[in-house]
Amino acid sequence: VASDAGEVFDATVDRLTEMAFCFGLLIYYRDDVICMLLVMLCLSGCLLVSYSTAKGESLQLNVPRGMMRRAERAVYLGGAALLAPMISNFFDPADPHPRFYLMQGALLLVGLVANATAGYRFYWLYRELKKLGR
Repeated sequence: VASDAGEVFDATVDRLTEMAFCFGLLIYYRDDVICMLLVMLCLSGCLLVSYSTAKGESLQLNVPRGMMRRAERAVYLGGAALLAPMISNFFDPADPHPRFYLMQGALLLVGLVANATAGYRFYWLYRELKKLGR
């Protein structure tokens, strides 16, 4: 049964899941500043896309959907998490701490597109609120 309380719970669990995933990657990449920055870029994009939607809804405005919504992020990041170890093991089986380049690529893609989407949404919200004199 759908309810407002269920929506809040679902959104909270989704954010916690994304944060836990990214925090795990931050721990894994703790010795590589560039990779840590990729994870932070990705996490900020994930959170800002969701926040821009919530902010628009709270202002009774339907923000444009854009790209890198939850399902897309889950496919890219989950797919990379699944395939990166297999690919890394195939190309460099002796590396005790592989870089997982496929995961880094997914982090970069999600981070750039999600932040661009969030930036556009915030610009759109600002423009619409100005039009309405709010």
